[in-house]
Amino acid sequence: MKRRSQPDLDTALMRVLASFAVVLLHLSARYSGASVCYSSLARFSVPVFLIISGYYMLGREYTTARLWRKALALLGQMLLWSAAYYLFGLARGTLHWEGPRALARYLLTMPVHLWYLYAAAALYVLTPVLYVFAQHAGRRLYLYALGLSFLLGSLAVIAVRAQWWPTLAVILEDKMHLPYSVGFLFLYLLGGYFRRYPLPRWAVVGLMAGWPLSALATALLTLARSRQAGALDALWLSFFSPFAMLGGAGCFVSARALLPKLRLGEGAGRVLAELSQCAFGVYLLHPMLGELFAPWMASLGWTWLTIPLRALAVYGAALGLVWPARRARKAAARLVRRRAGEV
Repeated sequence: MKRRSQPDLDTALMRVLASFAVVLLHLSARYSGASVCYSSLARFSVPVFLIISGYYMLGREYTTARLWRKALALLGQMLLWSAAYYLFGLARGTLHWEGPRALARYLLTMPVHLWYLYAAAALYVLTPVLYVFAQHAGRRLYLYALGLSFLLGSLAVIAVRAQWWPTLAVILEDKMHLPYSVGFLFLYLLGGYFRRYPLPRWAVVGLMAGWPLSALATALLTLARSRQAGALDALWLSFFSPFAMLGGAGCFVSARALLPKLRLGEGAGRVLAELSQCAFGVYLLHPMLGELFAPWMASLGWTWLTIPLRALAVYGAALGLVWPARRARKAAARLVRRRAGEV
């Protein structure tokens, strides 16, 4: 068997950590001290996925036809899984038939967690333009682009949601709809920057330290604003928060810096790679399993111990379904190729 390279294992580790963090995030969606802290800890997940995508997608040239096929495939999967969740809701009685227009609206906008596929598809079709920039921009121009996209896609989002400047909110959000798309653009370009330019040691150490500190800052700010409001205030829990973005960058840099020191054996590397390949399936499936497990989970309460145990149960159940499905699909593909070769 071909031994996987260390960078592949870096990426695999990040994908496994981030996929579990997404499950933990969705199972921490309520207002309690424990839930806010776990949710803050898991906020690096989506930013690091976007950084990984930018790292690989902006590192080589793709044809526009291939990227459009990837984007359309993602949108096709979104529609397929939206239909699956719709049927699941009908079967459980949480949804009811309200006509074809309501069905179309559901398929295009629900369930909520599939929003990421829209964002990824948009970045795919923008990749040819971004690739040219990432490959040919000088370091100073690249840093300018990162600074500008961070300003508009992170700091401006917080300002808009906090209603610090209502007029700015109207211009940027209601009129331009600008900050949200630019935030993802920043993370995507940041992945390309990490691939092209080596970071100085002080930046590596700073980002590694910034990962846990960003989670701590998110938790403290969220708890403070929530206590003042008397309910959960999720302003700093946004993926567009500078702390969430710092956490994603810190995860990426930490995995690449620390994994070589772990000296994983070939067997551990294979397990890690296999778990990584299941990450997308876990992301698609886990809300359905979380809803199925909800009745018996409710009896456990929402404590510091039960929240991660809930996430582990849902994550493990999703892996138990996704992994054999992947193995069966790969076996079927090999059989088709073998028979095609015989013909």
